[in-house]
Amino acid sequence: RIKTQPRDVKVYEGRTVTFKVKAAGATHIQWMRKWADDDTWYNWVADQETVSFTPDADDDGMLVCAVVSNDRGDSLSTKEATLGMNIKIVKQPKAAKVMEGEYAQFTVDATGFTDVQWEYQIPGKEGWFEVGGGVYETCTILTKVSYTGFVFRCRLYNNTSVKYSSKVKLTVKPAPVTGLYRAVLVGENNYEDSPLKGCVNDMNTMAGMLRGLTNSFTTKTLPNSTKSEIMNAISTTFADTTSDSVSLFYYSGHGLSASSSSYYHGALVAIDEKYITFSELASALSKVKGRVIVILDSCFSGASINKAAGDQDLDKMMQAYNKAAIEAFSGYYLEGETAKSGELAQSKFIVISASSKTETSHDYYYDGSGYRQGQFTAALIKGMGCKYPSGSYTGSMPADKNSDKLITLSEIYTYAYDQAISWSGNQHAQYYGTGSEVMFRRK
Repeated sequence: RIKTQPRDVKVYEGRTVTFKVKAAGATHIQWMRKWADDDTWYNWVADQETVSFTPDADDDGMLVCAVVSNDRGDSLSTKEATLGMNIKIVKQPKAAKVMEGEYAQFTVDATGFTDVQWEYQIPGKEGWFEVGGGVYETCTILTKVSYTGFVFRCRLYNNTSVKYSSKVKLTVKPAPVTGLYRAVLVGENNYEDSPLKGCVNDMNTMAGMLRGLTNSFTTKTLPNSTKSEIMNAISTTFADTTSDSVSLFYYSGHGLSASSSSYYHGALVAIDEKYITFSELASALSKVKGRVIVILDSCFSGASINKAAGDQDLDKMMQAYNKAAIEAFSGYYLEGETAKSGELAQSKFIVISASSKTETSHDYYYDGSGYRQGQFTAALIKGMGCKYPSGSYTGSMPADKNSDKLITLSEIYTYAYDQAISWSGNQHAQYYGTGSEVMFRRK
């Protein structure tokens, strides 16, 4: 006869639990246990009335029982007792204030849970919505101004318990567009036909790097933007530039190869799969007063969106892509177009066109950060002495060969080109401009 049954117990991680049984006339006791995600009972401890152990979160929902027997072969099973783990939040998330286009992060530190889901609430709307990919203790959000006022919380749970973190608010400030140094940075990931993975990371890392320079750039970031949004950003961001201004246009995304049989003599592909031809881009940027730096990290990917012209060799197509970009900004166009003069022929532009051989150039983790990156941008960021994804300065600039803390066009291009070659063996980048011109300062 069983006198004392094992009882359900709930405990915090790190604490010891004890199950007890007492049975009259029993000469043998066999404790058994079964985990929540398993249908099988396993023998555990034998011939002890009391069993103790220190569980962890994965033991939550475990069932425990004991089989008692005597020498005559009679046996009885106790009731099943459930082990539950209490969830304890050690550190609550904090509210975040960031600039538009930057990443906001919320972190919770807790014990006793097995699963996580971040949720958000939109001002003026009822209910909570799950954050896609928000299944880790740290939730990372690529921000827009429209996200201001969103409230976030973390749902921590296991088989027997649910606990919510405190609610925290996100504030997103519009990026100011002032000063002598300005940048429009474009990162295109979410193509419908052929999505990419590293371009928005590239854009945000470039923004962090530029803001940390002595000639600090005010940045306007455009994640996953349409052609009209990109062209409008160029006209508004650089609207009141002066002859002393330095403006930078950066693009990471799909590129379309130049082709003698195509109307498009090289182009960028916006998220709505509308083309920004190099001549259109050069025309828009030629209206910007002062110096203009153009950096294009767009692999040749026309084939992946069914826009390739014929079966040309990839190397030749990429070389044509770079050639078209450089010629557009230097005032010389592909055969059959009228050569243009004026500002475009007067070294108004510094241009780096960085094509990589395959679309997978955006799928590498060269610096061990775990963030997908474009080859050429990753190399450029490394040469500037910065790291993904923040763009923060590490203390030295490998590209600064003469250690004067001034990065010239020749220095950054040569370093990035050589670094990308060492990674992949395939790079067909070019540049236009005077190599000795200073692009970036860190003094």
